Amino acid sequence: MKNRILLSLLLSLCFFGAQSQTTIPALITTNQVWTISGSPYLLNQNSYIDSGVTVIVKPGVEIITSSTNKIDVNGEFQAVGTWDSVIKITKVRMNFSAKCRDYNPTTNRGTLFTYCNIEGNGSGSTALELTNTAVKMDHCMISNAHFGVSIMGAYPYEQSITEITNSKFYGVTSFNSGSPIYCNNMQSKLRVSNCLFSNAWYVNTYGNVVFTNNSFYKLQSVSFGYMYGDNEISCNKFYNMSQGVTVDATNYNIRANITFKNNTLDSIGTANMTFYNMFTLNKKPSNTTPKDSIVILNNNFLWYLGKGAKAAITATNYTPTKTDTVNFRSNYWGTSDSATIEGVIKDYKDDINIYGRIDFASFLTTPIVGCSYNGGCAIANFNYSIADSVVTFNDSSYSTRTYKVKWKFGDGVVNDSNKKTITHTYEPGVYQVCMYTYDSLNNLCDSMCKNITITSNTTCHASYYFAIDTTDLSIVYVVNTSTGINSKTKYYWTFGDGTGSSATNPTHSYPNQGKYQLCLTIFDTTANCYSTFCDSVDINFNNMNLRVIDDINVLKIDKSNIVSSMAVYPNPSKGQLSIFLNSFESGDVQIEILGVNGQLIKSGNYPTNAGTNEIHFNLADYDNGLYCLNIRSGNYSKTLKVIIQK
Repeated sequence: MKNRILLSLLLSLCFFGAQSQTTIPALITTNQVWTISGSPYLLNQNSYIDSGVTVIVKPGVEIITSSTNKIDVNGEFQAVGTWDSVIKITKVRMNFSAKCRDYNPTTNRGTLFTYCNIEGNGSGSTALELTNTAVKMDHCMISNAHFGVSIMGAYPYEQSITEITNSKFYGVTSFNSGSPIYCNNMQSKLRVSNCLFSNAWYVNTYGNVVFTNNSFYKLQSVSFGYMYGDNEISCNKFYNMSQGVTVDATNYNIRANITFKNNTLDSIGTANMTFYNMFTLNKKPSNTTPKDSIVILNNNFLWYLGKGAKAAITATNYTPTKTDTVNFRSNYWGTSDSATIEGVIKDYKDDINIYGRIDFASFLTTPIVGCSYNGGCAIANFNYSIADSVVTFNDSSYSTRTYKVKWKFGDGVVNDSNKKTITHTYEPGVYQVCMYTYDSLNNLCDSMCKNITITSNTTCHASYYFAIDTTDLSIVYVVNTSTGINSKTKYYWTFGDGTGSSATNPTHSYPNQGKYQLCLTIFDTTANCYSTFCDSVDINFNNMNLRVIDDINVLKIDKSNIVSSMAVYPNPSKGQLSIFLNSFESGDVQIEILGVNGQLIKSGNYPTNAGTNEIHFNLADYDNGLYCLNIRSGNYSKTLKVIIQK
């Protein structure tokens, strides 16, 4: 009996569409929406957004300048990207004045940045400057700016709150300098949570602050100054810093309640700097009326590299015969010996001119694990290693709480198995790999993407594709297309169910239906040959058989069906579809595009040549949703689902 084998070749194709660009005008006096179809948006001079005018930036847009140009905003600016379509703002300084529309969490209106990558212009530059205004920032990254977010002015105490969540801040790339957040506004209100600050000079804030569940890594210092009202600094991690953490309670104008709890300070200081402390409390001197409540509770004071103190008070004592106490109870100091703890503290006992004594009674004998803050969210990070075409990815995200991960490997394959270490096999090329972290309720926390390059550095290359016999659906054929093989090449197949074979053309029976990962490894040590290729195979029946055949045996194909395989890209699509067909010979094929309810959208007969063919469809005028694409040729019929998402 003649076998009718219909090839199902998996294509990895890249589609590059023509892209326009838009010049940003100097004066923006009417509402605008900046879309990806007009991207990139070029700032060739300074620009001004007038009061009362709204500019909305859609996902995927790029805003760039080649100079030091800026955008002054007196109206409303919203850059609203998505986790898979980030907005990029490169070297553009943005100044937001007191006339800006403050962000309102109830209406979601006002100055807003979500899923934006904002790159500064290097040393001396400012990315975002806020003058007497407030913004909301979520899932953003700011890098290579001396001032990432600069908060200026002196607006009333009851003004709106600037909120920054789930974001990453890096300093000037070449110097590890700059201030990711700099605030000299003593009346500001700032809320920062689930953020990473790294490779910069310092973070400096004034005013009313809440900092929860952040990581500060490789900075010189972090300073919380001139606080008023209720302030909370909790569940943060400060590590590998050279000049420590300072809490400043010297605001003379208004009462401050300051809680510093459940934080970890580790590997802080440098051996040659004797005058910096791991933690410094600047409080009001003895000639002022006590107004503040200061509690330093449940913190880990771990490894200190310098010669200063782990905790110090700097308030001036004008009446040396008197002092007060500050609550430093229930902290862990790295020791269970009270005399040793006393030796790493600098207060009134060390110098009667210091106004304040640290009360460290009821100290803990073991480090604090976990945190009472309930909003913990993993800051995504990963590293990888490459061996031939196989890449091993390792999750190195930071979180104080349980989280889940999802991987997108850049070649169309997604893995949501929540594996923290995972391998993936690639063809040679450049891929953008992204890892996403989720909280225990499956809410997206953060993402990290890196480009990897896979090169072919062996003399052989493992590969195969799947085929089916339409007369016998109980068989899946694996067509071996490996190259660089000879009589000494050895094979090893793993079938994804715990079994394997060293035969060149094995057969295998799957007792249960499901999806299995089939891997082929070929090797020949004398020829410097080692290569692995993996793909998933769908087993649709119990006791379904898999047979490996050589590429030459595919010549038995029934030529009454001219189509060997098809694929559609991109999917999901914004409307522009490319259909790729592989044909045995020239002929016509019929293609129909149907709505999800079966209504005919488009149809036609299309001539094809032997080999690869590309047919284009434009569905940009149709609504978002699910569509069916059907192709017919002879006895061949296949339907693919296409998603339109604009």
